[in-house]
Amino acid sequence: MKYKDYYKILGVGRDATKDEIKKAYRKIAKKEHPDANPGNKAAEERFKEASEAYEVLSDDSKRKKYDNFGNANQFSGGANFDPSQFGGFSAHGSSESGFSDFFEFIFGQDSPFGGFSGTRTRQRSMPRKGRDTEAIIDITIREAYQGADKRISLTDEHGGVKKISFRIPKKIKDRGKIRLKGQGEPGINGGANGDIILNVKINNEKDVWLEEDNIVSRLKITPWEALLGEEISVDLFDGRHTVRIPKGIQTGKRIRFKGKGLGSSDLYLEAAIVNPTSPTSEEIELYEKLKEKSKYIPGR
Repeated sequence: MKYKDYYKILGVGRDATKDEIKKAYRKIAKKEHPDANPGNKAAEERFKEASEAYEVLSDDSKRKKYDNFGNANQFSGGANFDPSQFGGFSAHGSSESGFSDFFEFIFGQDSPFGGFSGTRTRQRSMPRKGRDTEAIIDITIREAYQGADKRISLTDEHGGVKKISFRIPKKIKDRGKIRLKGQGEPGINGGANGDIILNVKINNEKDVWLEEDNIVSRLKITPWEALLGEEISVDLFDGRHTVRIPKGIQTGKRIRFKGKGLGSSDLYLEAAIVNPTSPTSEEIELYEKLKEKSKYIPGR
């Protein structure tokens, strides 16, 4: 039986990362896929070999068994070896599962390098769920708080693009997960498709940000609102609310709204005192009078 060098088949080094392995496989799969090469048996065989290599090298457990087997016996790429020395395996051509005898020798037998029990026939016909795949989705704080309908485009291992619609649940937290059932890699031998797991990344904005799961929103107020106190209407993500500004509030001080953050956390309005950007002559005159009359000198 010939030793299969899965790293060589994909054109990657033995220290290749999962992303490098996936990228190499996608490149080969796109070029050699039977749909792109109708009737080309050589391309079909190259596609099968690449798929088998990816099956092993993209799975941490399989990759470890494969590396241990190769390292322990010091096979060079394509070398022949006698499988009877490793548990009495007898090869009879390519397996019905689509995997080579070399693959099933390592992963489908009760061998020192296997881990499965039962006969080869049972192993071939056993349904297997497709792999789950993960992706990151960026959303705004408002989308996280209110929930939102989203539509994304994902590229599969064959280079195809599929569009998926889903709902972001209300008040989801940063680093939360959304599972899209059945949207992952196809199952094997009639097994269920894997899932797509979306890892949520909530992006801060200029005037609203997260502190753990608490929402902090900058509240811009005028000097007279800050000094005299005022009731104003503001957006707290779940609608408009009337907020009472305490008299004498300073920039950086916060007003707390319990349970208005993500999950059961809170929302804070952080005061930011701002002056008119284009003051009228009357406003300038009033400021000059205030400067003349006021005895308050901060920090001096």
